Amino acid sequence: MRWKPEELREQLDRLEAETADDIENESLEIKRAPADRNELKRWLTKGAVCLANQRGGCVLVGVADRTKGRQKAIAGVGDVPFRGLERDIYDATDPHILIELEELHTPEGVLLAAHVPKGIPPHTTTDGRAWIRIDDDCVPLTGSAIARMISSSGALDLSAAPADGASLDDLSPQALEKGRDYLRRRPGLASLAGEDDRTMLEGLRLVGAKELAQAAMLLFGRPEAIARFLPQHEIAILRYTSSTRFDRRLSLRGPLMLDLARIEDELAAVSSLRTVQPRGFAQLDLPTIDWEVAREATLNAVAHRDYFLRQAIIVALHSDRMEISSPGGFVGGVTPTNILRHAPVHRNELLAATLQQLGFVDRAGVGVDRIYERLLRFGARLPTYVADESSVSLSIPMGGSDEFAAWVLEREAEGGDLDLDRLILLRRLVDVGSLDRPAAAACLQLSDDQTAERLTAMRREGLLVAHGRGRGTRYELSRPLSERLRGRGLTDADHPLEAEGVRLRVLELLRERGRLTNAEIRDFSGYDRQGVLALEKALQEEGLIELHGYGRGAYIALAGKDGHDG
Repeated sequence: MRWKPEELREQLDRLEAETADDIENESLEIKRAPADRNELKRWLTKGAVCLANQRGGCVLVGVADRTKGRQKAIAGVGDVPFRGLERDIYDATDPHILIELEELHTPEGVLLAAHVPKGIPPHTTTDGRAWIRIDDDCVPLTGSAIARMISSSGALDLSAAPADGASLDDLSPQALEKGRDYLRRRPGLASLAGEDDRTMLEGLRLVGAKELAQAAMLLFGRPEAIARFLPQHEIAILRYTSSTRFDRRLSLRGPLMLDLARIEDELAAVSSLRTVQPRGFAQLDLPTIDWEVAREATLNAVAHRDYFLRQAIIVALHSDRMEISSPGGFVGGVTPTNILRHAPVHRNELLAATLQQLGFVDRAGVGVDRIYERLLRFGARLPTYVADESSVSLSIPMGGSDEFAAWVLEREAEGGDLDLDRLILLRRLVDVGSLDRPAAAACLQLSDDQTAERLTAMRREGLLVAHGRGRGTRYELSRPLSERLRGRGLTDADHPLEAEGVRLRVLELLRERGRLTNAEIRDFSGYDRQGVLALEKALQEEGLIELHGYGRGAYIALAGKDGHDG
C-alpha cells in the first residue's frame, strides 16, 4: 500500500499522546534522524526488503523513539543528503526494489518518506539477508518461509525435484500398468506403453540420469515409499451426516493411478440418479455427483497443492454439495474472481504436464471451465471458490434444476448457441431473477464492455429482456423462458411486464380508473421513475394520453378525459 501525505500527517498528530513505537504498524516503519547517509541507506535497504516481502508500505525517517509530543518527537531528516538513494536501494536489493522518496513538510521539520511497493517475494539484499514485516516489526525471513514463498509464487516445481534415494523398486507394478493403460489410448504416446519401466518414465520426463522425480512417486509409488519420500501426500474423503459430523473417513496415501479409482467408487456410493424428461427426447438420467466434474476438481487439487505443507487434500461429501480443499493458496495472480479467465499457472508443472500426457486432463490448464460447463448443463448452480494464503476450497453443488437441464438439450437440438457465458448468465438469472451489468460482469469474470456484448447478443436471441439504460440496466429472462425455468409464480412476483405488456396494461387501467400516477405505474411495471416518464411521453406522442398537474400531484388520463370519469 502507498501512504498519502495527509494520512502520514494524521499519524503524526497522534504523537501528542503516543510515541512513534505506538503508531508503527504492518505497513509503516518510523526511524529517528540518521547520523549520516550510510546509516540512512542501511535503514532504507532493510525497510525496503522487509515491506516488499509483505504488503509494501512506508519508512518514515526523522521521528525520535519513545518520545511524546510533536515538538520533541519530530526532529526531521536534518542535513543528511538522500538524493540518489533510490538507485542505491535498487542496486542493493534482489530482486530489485524501486522505492520512491518524498519530502514530508511539517511545522517541526522536514521528514523523509520512503514509499516501498509490494513486491513479488522473496526479496533479499544482494548479500543474501532478508526480513519480512510482521505486525510492527521486521523479523528475519527464514529458509522454510522463503521456500514457501517461492512455492506460492509458482517459481519452484517441487514435483520435478528428485526423490533422493528412490529407485524403480519403489514403484507399484499395478500403478505402472494402469499408467500403460492410459498411454495406450493416447495418440503419439501409445508406443511408450510397450517400453520397459525406465524408458516409459523417461518418455514422461519423470526420471533423470539417476533419480526419480517426486511426480513419479505421486503417480506410481508404492504406499510405503510415498510415506517415506512424500509423507505430506494424503487425500482424505469425509462423508458428512450433518454440518459438523461425519460417519466415514477414508485416507488415501497411495499412488494416484490407483487411488483415483477408489475416489470414484466412494463417490458412486453416495451419488444417485435423477430423471429429466426433455420435450420430444428420451429421458435423461443425471447423477447428483458427476464423476467428470469430481475428477477434474480432484486433479486440480492434486496438481496445484502446496507440497511444502504437511496437510491433506480434503474431499467433504455433504447432502447438497461436495467440497474439495487443497493446501496452499492460488499462485501467479489467480484469484476466485478471475479463475475462469486467467492464463494457466501451475505450482507443480511436471505433475500437471504428466496428467495431461496420460489423458486425465485435455489441456495444461486443468479445465476449470469444464467444471462450470458440465455442472450448468446438468442444471446445477455455479461452483464457488474460496481462497486465502494457506488453502483453496471449491464447493460443487449436487443436484440441480431438471427444467434447466431439459431446456438446454432442447435449445441446442434446435440449433441454439449455448456457450459457457450464456449458460452462466442464464443459470444465475434462474436463481436471482435479474442482474445489472456489473453483477453480470462479476459472474462472467469479464470487463463491462465484454459483458455488454454478451448481454446484447442474448437480447437479440430472445433470451433476455432489458429494463432501463446504461450500466444500471437490469436484465431478466424473457417472460416465456422465465415461466419455463423459474415457474409462473416466481415470474409473476419478480418479473416485470415486458414493454408492450406494460403499455397495454396502462391503457386498460386508465379505462377502468380514469387516471394513474407515476408511482402507481411503477408499482405494477417494475420500471423506475425515468422509465415511466419515457413510457408516458411515448403514449402522449401517440395521442393516447394527456398529462395533468405538476410534481407529486401529476397524473395521466386518456386523451380527451380529465381523469374524473371512468
